[in-house]
Amino acid sequence: MISLSDISLIFQIAGLAIITTIFYTFLKQVGREEYGFLAVVVAIAIVLMQVVPVIRDLFRSVEEVFRIY
Repeated sequence: MISLSDISLIFQIAGLAIITTIFYTFLKQVGREEYGFLAVVVAIAIVLMQVVPVIRDLFRSVEEVFRIY
């Protein structure tokens, strides 16, 4: 079952993606594409920091269900 925190995480990631896309497009039009690329890399790092604990919990749940230790 999907919890409210999972849905919240999806909306946070989507919001960050929208903001990053706007920021990248603006920087690209101004001629600062390297800063736009840096913003995309930072956004990916932030998303990974948010998603890795969820994936870790998923693997722990799978281990618990199948009693893999």
